[in-house]
Amino acid sequence: MNRRGKLIAVLTGYAAAFAIALAAAYVRAIFSRDDGGMQAFGDLLFFAGAFAFLALVPSALAFYFLRSSELFWKVLSALSLVLACTGPIAGLHLHHQQLADPISGLLSLLRVFAAPVLCVGFVIGALIAPALRTRLLILVAALVEAAVSVYLVLSLFLQRRWI
Repeated sequence: MNRRGKLIAVLTGYAAAFAIALAAAYVRAIFSRDDGGMQAFGDLLFFAGAFAFLALVPSALAFYFLRSSELFWKVLSALSLVLACTGPIAGLHLHHQQLADPISGLLSLLRVFAAPVLCVGFVIGALIAPALRTRLLILVAALVEAAVSVYLVLSLFLQRRWI
């Protein structure tokens, strides 16, 4: 397959993920009872989460197509570590929520909610990465995101701290 065909395949995958997530959010909105702003924000979060998980498939395809690009994997492994470092910072920020302003608290909460998707994406990237060093760096980022995901589950669902 040539470059154009690969690009079309990946973009088609993202478009399909967008359409499926939009349809799921629409169906969810039809059956919801509320029509307020909080419900709308919840619908937006549902759509974003559904799209993020569905977009992992075309992202994996893009990773596979870019497997031969050594520069891409070096940059991706470095950026994944930098991004993973923001997860514990956001978690600590939420833990000391009384010191935070509402905007930074919301951004930290959204960052912590992104941890499970990032964890799965980093695991996929680590499985596809061609070199051992980049594979290990991306795997470390996945482990950090897994720890943030565990913190999310423990804090939000078991201790009910952020509600």
